[in-house]
Amino acid sequence: MLRGMVVAALVVSILALFASGAAAFYTKQQAGYSKQQAEAAQTQTRLDEERRAEEVAARKAAPRWNLVHYSGDTYSLTNTTTERAVAVEVALPPHSHVRGPLSWDEIGPGASVTFLWARSDATPHSNLVVGWQPDPANPDGRETAQLLIPRKPK
Repeated sequence: MLRGMVVAALVVSILALFASGAAAFYTKQQAGYSKQQAEAAQTQTRLDEERRAEEVAARKAAPRWNLVHYSGDTYSLTNTTTERAVAVEVALPPHSHVRGPLSWDEIGPGASVTFLWARSDATPHSNLVVGWQPDPANPDGRETAQLLIPRKPK
């Protein structure tokens, strides 16, 4: 009987040894999977941040406004982005002849506005400045862009 108990204890010990080995193997495998997932998450986060930075850089590099001669002394200013611009104002060179509004509450994506501008002999240059708020919730976030007023075709 004693011998049977010793054999049973030996079998149980061997089974426990295999079970603990299997548990250790499983734990090590799970740790490896967790490490791979953490590295993949870090890589994805880095790629997302790079993509966002590229999008912001591309948005800033792309011209926001397009100014073209429309007809006579009329010029057309177009918002070339997919975002609306609010509180838009155009500042023209001094000693210019102007007709029509030079400020608009909003210019939507792809929308255009027109104004009349004629240069006088005293107009020092052909640049205008467009000012706008890209985010209506942030009145301090005003942006500006300087544009060359195109020559009228002859």
